Amino acid sequence: MIRYLLTASCAMFLFLGVNVAYVSDAMAESKKVEEHKIEICHVPPGNPENMNTISIDESAWSAYKAHGDKLGECSKDDKDKASKDKSDKDKASKEGNDTAAPKGPMVCECGLVASVDEAVKQAKTDLETADKDIDKADKDIEKTDKDAKDAKDAKDEEYKKKDSDHSKNTAKADKDEKDAKDAKDKAYADKDKASKDKDKASKDKDVAESDKADVQAKVAGSPCTCANGATGFWSSIAATSTPEAFREIKGK
Repeated sequence: MIRYLLTASCAMFLFLGVNVAYVSDAMAESKKVEEHKIEICHVPPGNPENMNTISIDESAWSAYKAHGDKLGECSKDDKDKASKDKSDKDKASKEGNDTAAPKGPMVCECGLVASVDEAVKQAKTDLETADKDIDKADKDIEKTDKDAKDAKDAKDEEYKKKDSDHSKNTAKADKDEKDAKDAKDKAYADKDKASKDKDKASKDKDVAESDKADVQAKVAGSPCTCANGATGFWSSIAATSTPEAFREIKGK
């Protein structure tokens, strides 16, 4: 009987010892897990005003950090700033909608949009034409310079001769030299005109592109759809023609 009681007591102590060790190990493991947790201020993408403090595994911090989250609890200043930013954004959006759909008597101006596009295309064409005219004038100058030199050389040779046709031949040489010089002068004049045309075309192109930028800015700020499906801009009812609509944009 005594042996039985001793055996039972040993078994109970062994059981209790195993359980105590198991509980101790579990508590240690739980503490270890807790030690690897960190608190961060999580900012939901697209909804910063809904930021909140959460606890995550330390190993996951880099992913949260990449999205704009911060270590530690969300402060009152952070939340106040997020709320203000959202309020400002909502206000800007409302003002933008008010601009895009103006109130009062307005018309969708479409002619000016097409007009400035055409003006830019024409200015580019004129500039290309002027460049070609300059290239042609340069070639003409090169040719007429050579012709004038050849005519002068031929005239000098004729004046050295003392044959029976001397007078007749020198007269022809004089005329050939004059014609060559006239052709040369014309080539230089054509080059000068082509250069001036190019300068004008370049300035016209700059003006046309500036006008187009102004119109595009107007379209971006106050768009409307034209009858042909193109995009125009809202204009006052007074601007019933393209010139008037353009003056309205330029403030003239």
